[in-house]
Amino acid sequence: MRELRVAEPVVDLRVLRHPTFAVATAAMFVISIAFYGIMVLSPLFTQILMGYTAMLAGLVLAPGGLATLITMPIAAALLNRVDPRWIIVTGCAVNAYAMYLMATLTLEASYWDIMLPRFIQGLGIGLTFVPLSTVALSAVPMREMGHASGLFNFIRTAGGSIGIATMATLLQRGTQVHQAQLVTHVSLYDPDVWNHYQTLADTFAARGADTVSAEAQAWASLYEMVQREALSLSFIDNFWRLAWIFAAVIPFVLLLGRRPRMAEAPADVERPATIVEV
Repeated sequence: MRELRVAEPVVDLRVLRHPTFAVATAAMFVISIAFYGIMVLSPLFTQILMGYTAMLAGLVLAPGGLATLITMPIAAALLNRVDPRWIIVTGCAVNAYAMYLMATLTLEASYWDIMLPRFIQGLGIGLTFVPLSTVALSAVPMREMGHASGLFNFIRTAGGSIGIATMATLLQRGTQVHQAQLVTHVSLYDPDVWNHYQTLADTFAARGADTVSAEAQAWASLYEMVQREALSLSFIDNFWRLAWIFAAVIPFVLLLGRRPRMAEAPADVERPATIVEV
């Protein structure tokens, strides 16, 4: 609150009095939570759950960056022709759809099954960040642009930090919850579990393990399957959360004011005086 009382604050919160800037900053905060949450979940999904190497995981995620490079200049070119709010809404909807596709993946997903949602998500990010930043800063007078830009970037970074920490925590706790639920269904008294257990034990015995070791390895394999399935369900839960976050931002984006066209000079910028020769 002290920042609101001093003449030259380090972070001038008074720029939030501009409604469009305030709404855009709040939207960027929420979108950053989801965006950086995706950034931490995607490599974990490919490497830990799917068993990809770092190189292969990078090849899965790289198309998303290429998609963003494609749509960013397109979004910038459309800013002066289309209402930016609809560009941002489209970007959020595309991101939500990409997260929906990720939430439908199974442990049998192929490289292309994972790469496609990542590419679509990259398209959505390019349609979101550029117009949202432009709309936010265009609503602020030029004399306050420095404070507004700094605050906007700070909020985006803070949202990213919260998104990374939150998604990592939810992933870990979700895995524990699903594992606790799944183990209640794993019993050697279940005919299907028993048959699978016997198949695993016979497999390890055929590889040279004694009876006790084969049974222990079979039980360990069953437990590993439960852990992997629990982790998969936790990833799915988080992808659904991210999809709903992007969808929830859309109504607030529609509250933004329309960005003035590039040809229009801001109201507080002094225009050069016209020299009239006599």
